[in-house]
Amino acid sequence: MTSHRAWTRMVQAALACGFALCIGLLLLGYSKDIRAGETTLQEHQEMVEAYSLFKEKCLGCHMDVTDPEKAGKTKDEWYVVVNIMKGHGVNISPEESAVLVSLMYTLRPGMEEEPG
Repeated sequence: MTSHRAWTRMVQAALACGFALCIGLLLLGYSKDIRAGETTLQEHQEMVEAYSLFKEKCLGCHMDVTDPEKAGKTKDEWYVVVNIMKGHGVNISPEESAVLVSLMYTLRPGMEEEPG
């Protein structure tokens, strides 16, 4: 019988793999139709840089942003989350905050009429 700790590790590994797959698909252009010329190399590079920043600033405490049980957030709500993390000691500039908010909203968008 599998122990609780082993089960937890398997679930965490599955979530991490799911997040990595989402990032991989975004980086490979499945979020937009590359053949239609809608995704540029610059957009791919920006996504890679945003994920690198996410790894540096967020993955020390958080496993990933995927949680299939919760709905996404609006951009304004993601800004609130980032500001809360500043209160927990994350050293992040306003420019880095904007990059992370854009990444999080791309991965887990919420319903909003006009992004904040």
